[in-house]
Amino acid sequence: MFFLDSFALQQVAGKITVDAKPGETKTFGWTLISDNDVPTNIKISAEGKGSEFLSFSSDQILEPRDTKIIEFTVTIPNDHPGGVELTPSLFATEFGEKGGNTVLNIQMLKIPSIIIASNDNPEFKSNTKYDYASVEPESETDSEHAIDPEPIADKTEQKEAGGMQISSPVQTTSSSTDEKKGGGCLIATAAYGTELAPQVQLLRETRDNVLSTSSGKSFMAGFNDFYYSFSPTIADWERQSPLFKEVVKVTITPLLSTLSILNYVNIDSEQEMLGYGMGIIVLNAGMYFVAPAIAILKINKKIRQVYC
Repeated sequence: MFFLDSFALQQVAGKITVDAKPGETKTFGWTLISDNDVPTNIKISAEGKGSEFLSFSSDQILEPRDTKIIEFTVTIPNDHPGGVELTPSLFATEFGEKGGNTVLNIQMLKIPSIIIASNDNPEFKSNTKYDYASVEPESETDSEHAIDPEPIADKTEQKEAGGMQISSPVQTTSSSTDEKKGGGCLIATAAYGTELAPQVQLLRETRDNVLSTSSGKSFMAGFNDFYYSFSPTIADWERQSPLFKEVVKVTITPLLSTLSILNYVNIDSEQEMLGYGMGIIVLNAGMYFVAPAIAILKINKKIRQVYC
């Protein structure tokens, strides 16, 4: 049996967590990446506990080799008792071309975590309208479709056989074990051309091993929200312009040098994490801002001495 290898649809790895209170509306994004050379029609769907609180556009189009953030709105009813974590399953399906003997359907899965705070109104604390409120949160691996909690490409071969369609699903993961601990390092990966580059591995090791304290995890949660708001665009520019890629390499080299220090120290407490973290921030501020400013001032002074 022969299967075509297809990587037309990918997604940005990383956990999506939404904290909301009853009566609140929050938004979050799911970033999809197309490696196709033609526009791709994507069908977005959701199911499972918490999917009833989601609103989104089900029909999406990904331009050739484009990155798109699919926006989801979470609206928690005022009468929800809260005090529960819901894990709906989100699906992005790219349907294969019809008309041939073989059809490949590629499906990506993302399972966000919607944490609903307890309702402050005592009238709704015991509301039985939402019967799952007292049920243990469904783990990602318990979900009917969650064979792997991170990106899954579901390649389904459908053959016409006497009027019957025979489906044989084949699942392959599109992310490494490291990616399951957090988002992918998009900018560095695009700059060095592969996730296996030593520079990319350094960033992953720092994120997964060093920033493992509570303060480190809190920092990464906030940083990821900021980072993924622009990194897919930067990575796309790098793929389109070799010159821009080289500029990015030069730009992130000082950052890589300072972060490598963290891999040679023992961080056993929150205080040590904060101390080293502040030191790295100050060091980078000096290299990226203070040092260039001093250099500019010195150059400006020499120019004045020559012409004055």
